[in-house]
Amino acid sequence: MRTAEVSSAVSEYLWHAYVPHRDAPEWMLEVCERPSDGLDHSVDGAIERLDALFDRLTQAVSPPYIVPLSGGWDSRLILAALRERTDKVVTVTVGCPGQLDYEIAARIAEAACVEHVPVPLDELTLEWSALAETTRHAPWTYQPDAFFISAGCQAGKQAASSGASIWSGFLGEALTGGHYRSDYEAETPSQARSEFARSQRRGNAKLLASHSTVQSYPEAPPEWRACAAQREWLDFSVRQRACIAPIVLGGAWRGWQADQGYGWGMAPMIAPYADRDWAAYWLHAPRRQHDGQHLYQRMAEARFPTLFGLPGKSTWGVSRHQRRRQFLLRAQHGIRNRFHRHMPWLPIRSRLADNYIDFQWAFRKRDDYISVIEKAIEVLKQHEAVPWLDLDTIWREHYRGKRDHAQALQVLLGLAVNLEVHG
Repeated sequence: MRTAEVSSAVSEYLWHAYVPHRDAPEWMLEVCERPSDGLDHSVDGAIERLDALFDRLTQAVSPPYIVPLSGGWDSRLILAALRERTDKVVTVTVGCPGQLDYEIAARIAEAACVEHVPVPLDELTLEWSALAETTRHAPWTYQPDAFFISAGCQAGKQAASSGASIWSGFLGEALTGGHYRSDYEAETPSQARSEFARSQRRGNAKLLASHSTVQSYPEAPPEWRACAAQREWLDFSVRQRACIAPIVLGGAWRGWQADQGYGWGMAPMIAPYADRDWAAYWLHAPRRQHDGQHLYQRMAEARFPTLFGLPGKSTWGVSRHQRRRQFLLRAQHGIRNRFHRHMPWLPIRSRLADNYIDFQWAFRKRDDYISVIEKAIEVLKQHEAVPWLDLDTIWREHYRGKRDHAQALQVLLGLAVNLEVHG
């Protein structure tokens, strides 16, 4: 990279914890073309699309199948569809005991009668060399998230027999309304860019800020605006493409196709929801069907009532009918974390909704996490990448429990590894 490009990448990374693309590929608009075989956006019509998709994919890709499983809906739907067609399925989950994702995934796998491989991150050593290796495949995106997903896929591959493919839930939520709100329809392009930039702020704005806004996002063309909102265009063309795809696929998003080539562990990577016909079907669904993933959830519940009758992360691990229990769990979680923000030295933080691991604890108590942060600070100083930041003070405040800078430390760690590998 030239000096100017590195400087721009640093600035963008400090804002997003990934580096957005400044334009979109030609294939991005392929799904704006209305399918020629008719569109039935009833529950039965959605079920028919789902069955046709997995019939076609499982005929083309033989088992065994590996499913990275969480507490959400997308991976659960993939598991249910595959399990109906074969018993040669292995699920894998990364996280820590006590987290919703970790506990719910184990319960789902048990209900589906498949082998489940948990990867407890509180027992997985974090090493600089491993971060560097995953960064080569997933450049300029979240770390150590990419390392965790890579480790999970490797564990699944070891548990499955040879020739196994990995089936990712990439784009499932984004296409069906998980990132949609009805007020997006009224936004102007400039409003959408501004709000999207604000929503993508990964670290503490006052702590890491090097600029106040980002104006380089590609604007949605008319073809896309006929299907979806500008904010959804930014989600697909910027965040999904530059940030999420490298993490979950182990490489770049290769277009609207389920076969995404070889990903983590050099295993075939299948992303069913990236299939062009499936994506076009959902982008052309009435907007009201996207709100709250209305049609998607009704489809999943009707097609697989047993697995989708079990709790999910969005219901806080209890039945959807236990509204009072959900309210109490959410309130307890929020109160504990609110107190933690003011008193980070006290062990009161709730880890229930964490993704992966409790970073604020790990960066204080685990020697491997402390070691990689110290290495990251050394690399950043060598590159003179963030001269306006007092890195030693940020680290010291967190380590001594005076402030919770865990998210900022994750951003700085990812920046340092990327500069060493790609800079």
